[in-house]
Amino acid sequence: MHPHDSTLPGRIECICQHCGKSFVTFRSNVLRGNGRFCSFDCGVAHREIPLEDRFWREVQKSDHCWTWTGWLTPMGYGKIPAKINGKWRPILAHRLSYELAYGTIPDNLFVCHHCDNPTCVRPDHLFLGTNNDNIQDMVAKGRQQRGTKVTASKMTEAQVTEIRQRYAAGGITKTALAREYGIGKPAMGDILNRVTWKHIP
Repeated sequence: MHPHDSTLPGRIECICQHCGKSFVTFRSNVLRGNGRFCSFDCGVAHREIPLEDRFWREVQKSDHCWTWTGWLTPMGYGKIPAKINGKWRPILAHRLSYELAYGTIPDNLFVCHHCDNPTCVRPDHLFLGTNNDNIQDMVAKGRQQRGTKVTASKMTEAQVTEIRQRYAAGGITKTALAREYGIGKPAMGDILNRVTWKHIP
């Protein structure tokens, strides 16, 4: 078997975003946002293309959203490498789209989505808002992370339901429950008082 065979475990076939050539890389590279170019030279050459041109190469337009097809953050927002003050760093694609269409974004303002699609970069689907505006928009659309969707969560919905039922039935203390489920007493108190996991009946 050839060492560059995409059927090998952990390997995946990709298309170079600069030259269009097919190549094989590790799946882990792709998951980390790498594996976009078949060679170092292609990666360097791609960065020499003007930022705006590189941006539009990664946009797939439709009658509704304009989808970013390039590198994504873990939350699903597009990002693109840009040279700022002599150093390369990733910037968010939807913010760049807004700036290309409307100009500089004022300090401390967010670029939000009317369409609630993080991969969308269509300028008329974007609007400026404060951090509070962004949070209110997220809550109104039900996009806030809750329960097991929160990366740092140590509990599951089923465990929270079980904890509340056991405590309500009596015969066990908050401290004992906290010790049994491996969390702190304050966190257990928040669960029982519905400060956290409010979406669980």
